[in-house]
Amino acid sequence: MLVQQSLNYTCQLVVPILATNLAADLGVDSSLLGVFLFIVNVNATIAAMCCGGFVLRYGGMRVSQFTMVMMAAGLGIASFGQLWLFPFAAMCLGVAAVSTPASSHILQRFCPPRLAPTIFSIKQTGVPIGSVVAGLLVPFYLGIFGLYGTFIAIGAMAFVAAFLLQPLRPIYDDDRQPGRSLSPSDVGRTIRLVLRFRPLRELALAGFAFGGLQAIFAGFLVNYLENGIGRPLAEAGQIFATASGVGIGTRILWGIVCSQGVPPRIVLSLIGFGAAASAVATALYTPEWSTLAITLVAICYSATAVSWHGVLLAETARLAPEGLVGPSTGGIISCISLSMMSYPAMFGGLLALTESYVWGFLVAAVPATLVGLLLLRPLRADDLAAASEAAAARSVPEA
Repeated sequence: MLVQQSLNYTCQLVVPILATNLAADLGVDSSLLGVFLFIVNVNATIAAMCCGGFVLRYGGMRVSQFTMVMMAAGLGIASFGQLWLFPFAAMCLGVAAVSTPASSHILQRFCPPRLAPTIFSIKQTGVPIGSVVAGLLVPFYLGIFGLYGTFIAIGAMAFVAAFLLQPLRPIYDDDRQPGRSLSPSDVGRTIRLVLRFRPLRELALAGFAFGGLQAIFAGFLVNYLENGIGRPLAEAGQIFATASGVGIGTRILWGIVCSQGVPPRIVLSLIGFGAAASAVATALYTPEWSTLAITLVAICYSATAVSWHGVLLAETARLAPEGLVGPSTGGIISCISLSMMSYPAMFGGLLALTESYVWGFLVAAVPATLVGLLLLRPLRADDLAAASEAAAARSVPEA
């Protein structure tokens, strides 16, 4: 699951890394990358909301294979070098969001419950690992295969990996429900499952708040350091890379903390407060700050707002009604995808209005603070019972 997550994210980064080269070759402005990423995130939201029934019917391993084939298809479409085809490539690449519900469905069945937060956190390091792989391979392949040959080379890796997973399918998809019907109403069920019951609803809110802060970190930090406080691009990139590298370790660290007995809600609450404080500290950057001070704040930002995934997904799998880990995770992922669309738009709007990066970080810190307070409240037994009983009742006629 770590491998498929890493390859999926590697495929998603090919277009952003090659954006300047693509813009020059296609004769367009590189700002169109924003449109491309918007289409990716819209389709990711839709795919996450629709995936629950597919995971239950075909199994988590088969859906994982499907996402990798779609990554290969998306890059294959882009390799034709036709501008009008890139929206279709973006739609295919958005399907990568389904890999998380699929892997959660598998891991929840086979992980020892005590170790689930750690194992989920290790699996979620696929995102930063994918960043490293893309950062190394895409420029390397560009020199060997050329611009569009790079798309084919990376896509081929995902395609081959999908076939290499096939021998594992009889083991990990033995719980699939071949007779389960698929219906557009599955989307409504997924949304209601997440929003109606407090345990999942609060995790969805946490994912929305944290995912938005993560999107701002990835999309604006380097630009802020360079254009907001006058740091050289090389230094800004080094600060971002250092903080991102630390994030790989802290993702696993938070999972280990939970596996040692600290309640996941408490850990997520602390992450919320820490992420909010880091965002506020980032807003306070000035040209007089030392590089060390700026880097330490960026590391704190990465250690909180970019390192929560494994704990949140493990807790989602633990609290999801029996047999509905995939749909529950899909609903959570759709909320995260929504935040990754809305927060950058909010940040960009405030930047245009105020000509300052400060307000975007301050506004983004508010939801994380509220989530930190919300998750301090303990769950009641009737919250879990109501979710399980209602979900079980709805699932009977669908099986």
